[in-house]
Amino acid sequence: MKYAIFGDVHSNLEALEAVLEDAYRHGCSAYACTGDLVGFNANPQECVNLVRSLTCSVVKGEWDQYISGDDDFSDFNPSALHVAKWQRRNVDEDTRDYLRNLPLVISMDNDEWGLVHASLDTPGNYIYITNPFDALTHFSFQFWNVSFYGHTHTPKKWHYDSKGAPEELCDEIVVTGNHRSYAFNPGSVGQPRDGDWRASYMLFDTGERTVELRRVEYDLELAQLKIRQSGVMPPDFGT
Repeated sequence: MKYAIFGDVHSNLEALEAVLEDAYRHGCSAYACTGDLVGFNANPQECVNLVRSLTCSVVKGEWDQYISGDDDFSDFNPSALHVAKWQRRNVDEDTRDYLRNLPLVISMDNDEWGLVHASLDTPGNYIYITNPFDALTHFSFQFWNVSFYGHTHTPKKWHYDSKGAPEELCDEIVVTGNHRSYAFNPGSVGQPRDGDWRASYMLFDTGERTVELRRVEYDLELAQLKIRQSGVMPPDFGT
């Protein structure tokens, strides 16, 4: 089966639609999401609706938790505070209930692989995986051969053979062997932070055991315009 693995959508409908169209063209018949459907962009309700229509496995990200909960946002910076309050008002209660009940971790295909938004080390604390030491902690809690995570908005491919520190892989397509553990970050659909504005996601072929990173162009100007036209969201989010 070929999966489209995506995450950190952050309410960017134009980017999400482009990713799903690309995944369809590449023969994907299933989908899995590493969380954070909402936040930062202008279409939280529409993005959740679209993901739900896919019958997609989804784990909870911190923005999914913020928007669906009753947090007073006391630790937010002013820009994020405006976005969080606006989005909480602009999703319906059914959507908030859906986000609220998302799991933190999901095992897929009879525990062959799994999903988490951040590190498997206390996943509800949303710890970033940014270096080999963070990856090592993550791997120490990983019982699958392959995991997919998000949160950093930067694509990464880690492998670990239980000796030394995890290492990054630069291969365009990674074949996941049985004697190593792998952790993949598909990057961000809605707000990449690696210097490439295009939406990113991964193709995971569970039969061939391959993982491929893909980048997809989308209507960036329309997504930016929607932010500016909201009248509430910080204009610099649309630049």
